[in-house]
Amino acid sequence: MALSGVGIVFGNIQEEAPQSLTETATALGASICHAELASQAQFLVASNVLKTADGRDPYLTALNLNPALVPVSTTWLTECVKQGGLVPHAPYVLAPLSGIRVSITNFGAKERDGVAKQLRSGGADYTAELYKTMTHLVSNKVGGNKYT
Repeated sequence: MALSGVGIVFGNIQEEAPQSLTETATALGASICHAELASQAQFLVASNVLKTADGRDPYLTALNLNPALVPVSTTWLTECVKQGGLVPHAPYVLAPLSGIRVSITNFGAKERDGVAKQLRSGGADYTAELYKTMTHLVSNKVGGNKYT
């Protein structure tokens, strides 16, 4: 089988039903591991680095138990299906801030631009405006229009 001997842990999955991805991975011969058994896996498949809707954090739990896990997007698994086997993971590595929606406050213009650039390079979705859908607010100091 295409992924025989490959262990997979699933993190937060959003764009597809987790059951569908689990079935796909199993059909390819992969072993599915719970986050608490991440030491038996090689890949962490996730949509983003955020907690699940029920408050669990399989992404962080799995990586804490097995720092050697390679976090990849769900697209990696889809590509394994298309190619009929294990594909190189490098193009599908999940960015460390993937899924994070962030705004920043209390920075000077030059600092703000530098922080925004770093956030984007880490995979975060940065915007200057603060919306209710934001997951994080980065502040240089306590206070400000966005902070309160």
